[in-house]
Amino acid sequence: MCYDAVIFDNDGVLTEPTLLEVEREAVRRAFAEFGVDPTTEAIDGVIHGGLTHLRRICAVHDVPVDEFWSSHETHAATTQLECLENG
Repeated sequence: MCYDAVIFDNDGVLTEPTLLEVEREAVRRAFAEFGVDPTTEAIDGVIHGGLTHLRRICAVHDVPVDEFWSSHETHAATTQLECLENG
């Protein structure tokens, strides 16, 4: 049997959810690419606030949403990989 993809839902059943601090670090790194040092409140807004909140935070910092999100996704993968490699 051949599969095109394997999907894992990391809600705690098969794997543990990503730690909040790891998610925060990905957001920090993404904003840093645009010269922004966001508050913890802004970071948590990106993580938990939905698209409307993300757009508002990016607008406040004059950061293009699509470019920010692309950077965020890259950093999210990198920070999670670093956690796996470091135990």
